[in-house]
Amino acid sequence: MDNITTSLLFEALNVTTTEWPLDMLINSSNIHHDKDVMSLIIEPLALVSKHGKLHHHSTHPVTLSTEWSRLARLIFLTILSVIGSVGNIFMISSVMVEDHLKKAGNSLIVNIGLTDLVVTIVVIPISIVSLLAMNRDEEETPLSVCKFQWFLAACAFLISVLTLAVTSIENYMRLCTTQDGTQQWFSRSNVTAIILLIWFIGCVASGLQYVSEVSFDYCKRNKNNNKTLLPFETGVIATLILLPLLITFLVHIRIIIDAKKFMSQPSFKPTAMYKSDFSLVRSNFYSFLTFVLFWLPFSIAFAISVTTSPKNINDKVFYYTSWLGLLKSCFHNIIYCITNRHFRNAYFNLFNYCCCKTTVSTARRRQNDVTRSDVRVHIIPGYNMYSYTSPQRATHGHSWAKRDCHEL
Repeated sequence: MDNITTSLLFEALNVTTTEWPLDMLINSSNIHHDKDVMSLIIEPLALVSKHGKLHHHSTHPVTLSTEWSRLARLIFLTILSVIGSVGNIFMISSVMVEDHLKKAGNSLIVNIGLTDLVVTIVVIPISIVSLLAMNRDEEETPLSVCKFQWFLAACAFLISVLTLAVTSIENYMRLCTTQDGTQQWFSRSNVTAIILLIWFIGCVASGLQYVSEVSFDYCKRNKNNNKTLLPFETGVIATLILLPLLITFLVHIRIIIDAKKFMSQPSFKPTAMYKSDFSLVRSNFYSFLTFVLFWLPFSIAFAISVTTSPKNINDKVFYYTSWLGLLKSCFHNIIYCITNRHFRNAYFNLFNYCCCKTTVSTARRRQNDVTRSDVRVHIIPGYNMYSYTSPQRATHGHSWAKRDCHEL
């Protein structure tokens, strides 16, 4: 490599030759023969400039692939943000306007909608603002912007995983246990405390990697670092991701098995409330499967990258799979609209209110539905006429409410 080629290379990297050691310029032939030394010099400069800017030649962690035009990326991200935000607002509002959904345990579904709203209303707009603020001929983004965006994405991911696990447990106790257990663990105050604890755990676990950089390098992806999985990463993945996902899957399978066993009984006659709760549990299971489907490709790419070497997964695959996981927040709310008639009815009422300015009507339970729940004899304790919510048991000193479970 001659001196002219070397000077052009340094000029392309916005670094003057006077800032480099003299012996490195003289011994340029050694650099030509030792490609590893050259990669150690060029790659960090290509990723992060002296102004703290993050450079990627093909795929960017914040603004996607440079193979697309900037206008196409801007329109694509804007559409995702608008559609996802409106859908998540509808999902959260449905629990407030639909009477069948006004239960304390359904606040956990609202919590998932809030994490998705953080992605669609903050994380994706960060990329939109970065595209608008870029120079015309350069793909530059401050490294702090990428780290902050990844902090929010990781926080939303952890909170969603923990909320899905707690939701499955609440669904099991609602359908397959006595009402006193549901009132004890998932009352209004307890659900509020659980949600706040989940947000605290998610923010602390994500904040440690943002402040102390104890986790893997998502933004720069130093491919010359062949580090193994850090103890912090191992603990977070095992306790806050894998274990909650396993619990969610097993609990949902147990609900399906127990529900089929109860329904196979000849004397079992499900009430309208039981059918409504079972339909919501099924929607929650579909929500869990959707979450796994969107995030599984990135989980595989992440596992290969941190356990072996970042060289085994190129930037395009790594960042595309991470954005595929973020797209879950834009389309997750559609699952409840398709699979649950109460959410579908609430979506319809909210749409009429927003577009036609009509009054949001709430679906009230018919009086005979509530009466039938105290007349028929059922096998499941939570829906039995002799449960703690029935008038017959109330005369023996129990003061449980007449509702089958807490309402918001």
